[in-house]
Amino acid sequence: MHNSRLVFLCLATVLCLAVGACGTDSCKHRVAVSTSGYAATLGQPISRVETSDSVLALTFDACHTRRPHGYDSVIVRILRQTGTHATFFLCGSWMEHYPEVTVSLARDTLFELANHTYYHPIPGLVGLSPESVSVEVRRTQEVMESLAGVRAVQIRPPAGEYDSIVLRVMATESLNVVLWDVSSGDADKTCSAEHMKAWVLQQVRPGSIVLFHMNTRGWHTAEALPALIAGLRGRGYKLCTVAEILTHDARAKSR
Repeated sequence: MHNSRLVFLCLATVLCLAVGACGTDSCKHRVAVSTSGYAATLGQPISRVETSDSVLALTFDACHTRRPHGYDSVIVRILRQTGTHATFFLCGSWMEHYPEVTVSLARDTLFELANHTYYHPIPGLVGLSPESVSVEVRRTQEVMESLAGVRAVQIRPPAGEYDSIVLRVMATESLNVVLWDVSSGDADKTCSAEHMKAWVLQQVRPGSIVLFHMNTRGWHTAEALPALIAGLRGRGYKLCTVAEILTHDARAKSR
């Protein structure tokens, strides 16, 4: 019995290390490179904040490559109906396709808008020149400012991948690099709402940043959200934007 449990735990660990970002396959979950314990420091990626407070951030990527993706309005409706704070990482090209939605999200005090690059390069920004990375970042900032009158202070690189050039450009643009420590696995069609809810509830801890998608690449996200939000709150968690949990991190360090 003991050996069986050990094998199960080992298999679970392997699954946790699998990729779970835009365009990935199978119901797998990625835990980003561990950077917990860091406050919002330019040039230092953040996957989770170190805090004793029962707070976490739900984040939703709107990936939009040169092949356009959609918009799952049900997700936003559920967040509004439940009064749930969240951060949306929006691609510049996505905002140009959905300008009215972008303005609506920006005006809602429940939400924070953040940068997810302009065209969501595949496989990512790693290997691009500093100039190319800068164009992806700045163009998105300009679109957001032009449409919604806000300027992002957080950015998530496509697929959570980065190198020293990417970090340097983002620090120059005064952007916090935000990854995640819990992937919902919602980019996989076979990841059911029930599995998603159970996985996230099992993996989160104070200061967690949870990854979802809202560009219709989160196949069962809207279906899972009501029960998941209720479950997190039932465990005493306050659901925040990334900016809000970074504030909690700063407060924790000043105590």
